[in-house]
Amino acid sequence: MNKYVEISKEFVCTILSNHGEPTAEGIAELLEIRMGNEKVLLEHIKAINNIFNKAMEELEKGVNNV
Repeated sequence: MNKYVEISKEFVCTILSNHGEPTAEGIAELLEIRMGNEKVLLEHIKAINNIFNKAMEELEKGVNNV
């Protein structure tokens, strides 16, 4: 695994570990990622990327209106 995948893996695991009360599904997915399930990791990276893209769009609108 290259360093970007490793950083992303740790980022996703941190979010799954520290986001409010853990759910059984969240814990299961965290364990899957820790055991090397790249499909589950990819799903979470895509979701996080989507969230960040929408946040960037919203912020860019505000910055351009200043």
